[in-house]
Amino acid sequence: MMMTIAVLCTLAGHNVRRYKVSVAVVLVSKAASALSALCVFLFGPKYLANFAITLVDGSIFWITLLFYIRASKAFFATETAFLRTAPVAPKSTGPTTVVVATGDDKFDLLDQVLAGAGFFEVLEKRFGETGKSKKDFAIAIKPNFMYMHSKKDVSTYTDPELVEALVDRIVERGFANISLVESQSTLGNYYLQCRWAVWSHCGSHAQAHEDPDRRRESAGRGRGRRQEDGPQSR
Repeated sequence: MMMTIAVLCTLAGHNVRRYKVSVAVVLVSKAASALSALCVFLFGPKYLANFAITLVDGSIFWITLLFYIRASKAFFATETAFLRTAPVAPKSTGPTTVVVATGDDKFDLLDQVLAGAGFFEVLEKRFGETGKSKKDFAIAIKPNFMYMHSKKDVSTYTDPELVEALVDRIVERGFANISLVESQSTLGNYYLQCRWAVWSHCGSHAQAHEDPDRRRESAGRGRGRRQEDGPQSR
């Protein structure tokens, strides 16, 4: 019995989340042992050994129970919405101005749109509200390109040159923590294409930085830099 409990305690101490069944057995055995020893000590001969068993097994029970509860909370918070903190909605920047412009020079049109929409005024206002440095202030740019099926159909993806020009203009104002973000699509999943491969195929010169834990790609900063090995599809 003691050897069995010792093995169960070892497993529980090694990985309480993985061996939760073993933990339950330890909890039951230690609770029964501590309670029975306490009852014998209170209602039977007052042997110090019974009281010592109550202290030792009771301590093991409460410590194991504490870690068991913590592991269960972490499991539910990770795998389900139970006990998960509700996400904080981003602060609204107020009414948004939409600008439509036509012309032959797309970069000149970009500058007109940014000025007409008050883009940098909104950006500087939000930056001031956060109290962060420009190095730590994060900016995310969301182009559309995961449903791009042909470079001949430019209506299916955002022009990479315009996106990189926007990045350049933001960098000129001292901001450095800039990322391009895009979600996977059913088309990309069907052809086993990663986001960086598609964005590079659209004509982007930016470098990709992949987060191995979340399996996501985000473009680097500025223009004129190419990934030496080239993008690859998964």
